[in-house]
Amino acid sequence: TTPTAVFFVDLAGTYTAELRVVDNLGLSSETCETSAVVTIIAKPEEAIHIQVVWTTPEDPDQTDRQGTDVDVHLRHPIGTWFQGPHDCYYGNPSPDWGGLMATSDDPVLDIDDINGAGPENVNLNEPENTEDLGSPYTVGVHYYSSHERVSGQDYGASTATTRVFLNGALALTTANIELPAEDAFCQGA
Repeated sequence: TTPTAVFFVDLAGTYTAELRVVDNLGLSSETCETSAVVTIIAKPEEAIHIQVVWTTPEDPDQTDRQGTDVDVHLRHPIGTWFQGPHDCYYGNPSPDWGGLMATSDDPVLDIDDINGAGPENVNLNEPENTEDLGSPYTVGVHYYSSHERVSGQDYGASTATTRVFLNGALALTTANIELPAEDAFCQGA
């Protein structure tokens, strides 16, 4: 019988929520001297957390069910892009990278946005010591689809931003990754 609010956090960051109430007589809580404000800090718990968000200027509503699809990839040091088992992406969302029967050493794509501005997230709880493997894990961004509009035109270029969190702290942001057309791919550290 009591109203309940739900707030789903899909991006790490700090959020502020304020409660305003209007009763059945139209009286608002805004007239109170203090308001109910809560600050929510959303921070990844995994050892490695990667977020990709993007913007597509030709998409007039990036929150509807139509739009572009940009994919995040996390490649194991011995992996090859777009091939399992050592590239974690939409085609291989939960590969087995570590010990048999263990899941904490395996990456997981936990959000796959196929029609908008993201985010897409990949998490890895227990990464391997990459010094033993000779190279680091690598993040990639792939412009999978520009999804045709009703008019037959596609949405054109997109620009992506990646954020890498290590043990809950933002370690690297790469902004303004140009994805000029469908199937464009960019890899980084």
